Formats: sequence, structure tokens, C-alpha cells
Amino acid sequence: MSHYYDFERARGPPPPVLCMTEDDSSVRCPVVEPGPDFPAPPLLPLPRALHNADVARVRELLAATPAPDLTQTDKLGQTPLVVAVRRSERDADRAAARAECVRLLLAAGADANVADGSGDPPLALAVMAGADGAMGTRCVEALLAAGADVNARCYLFKNSALHWAAASSNAAAARLLLDAKAELTRRNREKRTPLEEAEHCASAPLPHALGRAPDADVVRLLQAEPERRRQANLAAR
Repeated sequence: MSHYYDFERARGPPPPVLCMTEDDSSVRCPVVEPGPDFPAPPLLPLPRALHNADVARVRELLAATPAPDLTQTDKLGQTPLVVAVRRSERDADRAAARAECVRLLLAAGADANVADGSGDPPLALAVMAGADGAMGTRCVEALLAAGADVNARCYLFKNSALHWAAASSNAAAARLLLDAKAELTRRNREKRTPLEEAEHCASAPLPHALGRAPDADVVRLLQAEPERRRQANLAAR
């Protein structure tokens, strides 16, 4: 029996381990940290290849007959696309490979708008993953090109991808989202617009929860955007 063991979601105290079998039956296991006495169960082929950013293996699996079901989710509600986009990378070559895996999934028909079981859309996850390390905007660009909803919001925090770019000081992602006409006035659970979220994080005395030091670049981008759009509309007349 092989299992799909998900390590990517854990933040703080881990939830019960959720395992998926080949025949899609599932069981809830006790929380046990992987280690020498308890090696992690092997991932299923496509999630394993995505976890490893193995472009050649992902390409091979997507070309197989029958092709893998890209709508199938694990017990956390993660499609293969979500598994691919939510992981950050420190190494530039790995980041480029991960982005290529995402492009392959999208080209094979993966839906760019299916959220995970917590209600987090792929675009928001890609913005968060690209806020630090080497991922940058690679996956954000791929998702937008595939028709990802730029204004889709997370279920819990009601953040759009632009809110997450503001909260993570991800100016490059914010620029892409603004170019894609992300809404400027939509409010999150804290009743803050993306600009207000950026201002809140920029004024924080300590680096915020996503691990980036506050950065004024996103604040300046969001402050300037209404006038930029006004000028663009005038020029288009």
C-alpha cells in the first residue's frame, strides 16, 4: 500500500496525519514526526514528482495513458496544482523547475481557480510562496496567463492575492496583480483594503507573520495605482 503523506500544511502544532491510499480510501493516523524510526510513507507518483520539482517525471506522468486525474484532491483538499504552487524554493534552479511543473499542469488542463480544502486559491498560495526565496513571480505569472481569478479571496482571512502581496511585501507580485486589474477597494476580514494592509504591515515594529520585513515599495505601488489607472483610461479614450 502506498500513501500520499502531506507535510506542507503544518504550521505550529501539527494536525493529525492524513494518508491517501492508491484506491482513494483514506485513514486518519496518529501524529508521528517522520524520522529514522518512522520514515515518511512514499508519495503517490504525481505528488512525489511535484514535491521534488521533477520536470521530466511530471511530463512523463502527464503524457501517460490514462492521464492522471488533475481534479483529484488529497484529504486536505489539495489538487496537484495546489501541491505544486504552495511550496517555496531557496534554490534558483529548483524554483525554475517548480514553475515549469506548474506550467505543465496548467497546459494539461489543471484548473487555475480550484482552492484547497481551506479555501485558499492557487494564486494566493503562489503569491505567498513567492514572497521569499527564489520562486519570485514565476507561478503567479503562469496562473494569471491560465486565467486565474485575480480577485479570488481566501475563505478564512478574506484576503485576495493582492492582500497577500501587501502582507508579504511582495512588490513584484503586486505589480503583476495590479497589471491584471486586481481590485483596490476589496476588504479582508480585518476590514482592510490591500493598501491599508500594506500600510499596516509597513508600520509594524517587527517582521510580520509571513517572514518578510515590512517594505514601503508595495505601499507606494498601491498609493499610485488609482492615478495610474485614471491616466490609462484617459489615454484609451
